[in-house]
Amino acid sequence: MQSFGSFSESNSSDRTLIADLSNAQSSLTQTYLAKLRMTAAALKGIAAEGFAAENGAISIAALLEAYRLYGQGEDLARTLRTICRTSLQLNAAETSSEGVRSAVMELLMRLEKAGSVLHSALERLALEDPDLGGRRELQLWLSVQREKRFGLPAEPAMNAFTREFASRVMSPIANMYAHLTSTMAIEVRGSDGLSSVQGVSSSLAALKNSDDPVLRRSTFVAMNAWLASHGASFLDVINANTGFRTLLADQLGENILESELRRERMKKEIYDAMFSSIETALPELREAVSLRQRAFGGGRMKIWNLLSSAPNSLYERGRSLEETYRHLASAFKALDARFPEFLERAHACGWVDADQVSRKSGGAWSDDLPTAQVVRVVTKYLPTLSGEASFAHLIGAAYQMHVMHEEPMPARLYPISITEVMANFCETGLLSHFGSEAQREGDAAARWALEWHALRRITNCCLIIPARHRLLKGILEHRPRGALTLRGINELSSEAWEHYFGGTTDGADKYVWAYKPHFYRRNPVFYDWQYTLGFLLSEALMAQFRKTGASASGQNMREVYRESGVLSIELFGERHLGADLKSRDFWDTVIEEVLKPVERCRNEANLREKWTRAEARMHLSGS
Repeated sequence: MQSFGSFSESNSSDRTLIADLSNAQSSLTQTYLAKLRMTAAALKGIAAEGFAAENGAISIAALLEAYRLYGQGEDLARTLRTICRTSLQLNAAETSSEGVRSAVMELLMRLEKAGSVLHSALERLALEDPDLGGRRELQLWLSVQREKRFGLPAEPAMNAFTREFASRVMSPIANMYAHLTSTMAIEVRGSDGLSSVQGVSSSLAALKNSDDPVLRRSTFVAMNAWLASHGASFLDVINANTGFRTLLADQLGENILESELRRERMKKEIYDAMFSSIETALPELREAVSLRQRAFGGGRMKIWNLLSSAPNSLYERGRSLEETYRHLASAFKALDARFPEFLERAHACGWVDADQVSRKSGGAWSDDLPTAQVVRVVTKYLPTLSGEASFAHLIGAAYQMHVMHEEPMPARLYPISITEVMANFCETGLLSHFGSEAQREGDAAARWALEWHALRRITNCCLIIPARHRLLKGILEHRPRGALTLRGINELSSEAWEHYFGGTTDGADKYVWAYKPHFYRRNPVFYDWQYTLGFLLSEALMAQFRKTGASASGQNMREVYRESGVLSIELFGERHLGADLKSRDFWDTVIEEVLKPVERCRNEANLREKWTRAEARMHLSGS
């Protein structure tokens, strides 16, 4: 494999493309915007001319071509939104991205309005020919549109009104949240005694990945003080958001959670089985917190240490991004020979912006630019074990997008539940690789550092995220009875936290509802349980690959990623895990495996000494 870092001079055209795809004012952005405008207008004319009549003859070939035009428009819209997101992320002072984004949302609304005519025609055609002439692309469109239909009115007039209201009213409300969080500028102090100013994304990155205990504490204290002073403003936004959600659900007679589960291709029986197993295992899962607290001197865990590195583990050398690329390539080359090629291309072409200049600022995401056949990863890479694992998670999501460029457009409209399975698989695989290497080399230092990280991951995926999910369910259940007050929402926060942590922490993270953008998303309503699902299923899938070198259906890693776009969670389990995910036994077995680090650490007497020495040795050896 070529050495990462040797491509910077040989891909100037690729990097010019990435520069254009990162700038909302570039000529390429304007070209894409013009194409989207023409596509929306053309589709409107085609839909009105050929598919509006209820009893008109429908040609499969003509409908397929119309859908391809619609899919091109959807691809253009996603590409443009990613450009705007990247442009704003890389230059917080620029304002042009908001204008472009507003134009895109307006055009997307027109595109979807014309597309609704296609969807009606497709439904009529499916009644006449359920196989849709054997056209897989149309079959995929039918499946996707039936998933999206849940939670929306059946009547065309109300359907159109709901979409337009969401676009014209709810989008600006969501933007208000983004503008509000962008004003955060808190002063924090690190262990070096120096002060700096952080925004919300860099503050969250410090709490998740920083190895500096002083920085974590000062960040948490300053951030909570800022959130408390702005709590009323955040409350207004969340009341508006959830008010719209619950009013719409009431009009439809729908249960929001069940509707969203269907949109996420997740059966309620699977959801219930997973959370039932977690509830049963709560005493053992909470040990992931109390065991790590031994390293801090006992008592209850401080909130700012929940996702921390081991104490006294400040990095002297760090884990370079180039090393992380090599680790990822080594971890997966036996499972997918083309995965290292993807890593090389992503690095060489500038698809990844990891900005290693600042170790104390954050904000991380993966997104797609399908019109340009490009994926983007934008992050502030932190050279720690947790930073490396977080980077692998982003790469997993990006690889799924990259592989799905080979599939028809509707196959790329997979839900977040599927994304989190595949993103977590990359993270799980990297950590599994580190564990195998540590065992092979007899490296006790690396093994104990990985045990700490395993407990940290259990804490996040099986306690923090389920608590957040419980909180949002509580907010949505309360909202029809009236607007939430600060006291009321803080009580819901405390109850949800205590349910999962059971007194293992010193207080609760009571402002998570304010700083976490997942509470303010338009779609999906819930973006929390998917992380837990992805973590647990990725563990099961990696165990399957370790056992046979392939999924349960004999597919390699790339094929699993490719198929993931069209499978429900249930079918994914059947095909690639050989398991019935509606079964409690399956989830009990997975959680039992996940808890093995808890069992190993429980039986060790000198955990603090082992973790402190392990971290120090890893840093000195450059692991």
